[in-house]
Amino acid sequence: MIEAPYKKIHVVINQAAGKDESILNTLNDVFRQYDVDWNMSVTKKYGDATEQVRAAATAGADLVAEYGGDGTQHEIAKGILGTNAVMGVLPGGTGNSFATELGTPKELRPATELLCTGGRLRPINVVQLGDSCFIQRLYVGIEPEEQTSREDKDKYGTFAYVVNTYHRARERKDREVHYRITIDGQVMEMPAVKLYVCSRRG
Repeated sequence: MIEAPYKKIHVVINQAAGKDESILNTLNDVFRQYDVDWNMSVTKKYGDATEQVRAAATAGADLVAEYGGDGTQHEIAKGILGTNAVMGVLPGGTGNSFATELGTPKELRPATELLCTGGRLRPINVVQLGDSCFIQRLYVGIEPEEQTSREDKDKYGTFAYVVNTYHRARERKDREVHYRITIDGQVMEMPAVKLYVCSRRG
């Protein structure tokens, strides 16, 4: 039996995650190998992950991980703020750009093993805007991540977001949006379909 640095792990699973694999079997096999006490919860709607993470951290989880994409990871980070729990990432979404930036293994088994062996803890920036916060990006305008169907994601993969943005931009071409942006004192005005504010590695 291999001893893991985290003895109590909670996994939040996004039921709409973008991979077709035996999630529970893999998690159970790995956690049993490392003698980890673990449990799980499943999200049904937006906001569930944040509430589930807070409940798990309050109940004493050392590490809270999520199986899902970038949207679920944002919810996890929001829920874990102010707690002593560590955030873990299990890539199960379509794009997984946050997991990729962290260097997380792309497959579930090695990613789960990384949680059990401790890996390398990395601090991440959390940006607060009013009562909201984000760890990767904030945007205004067309929102393809929330509007792209599961069927399109299965068919096109990450390109589904591009296809969806194109179609939605054509639908609202008569409502062109102009933005006024101030960065370090410099003012810029421009039309755009979508405006991103990103917090990420350079």
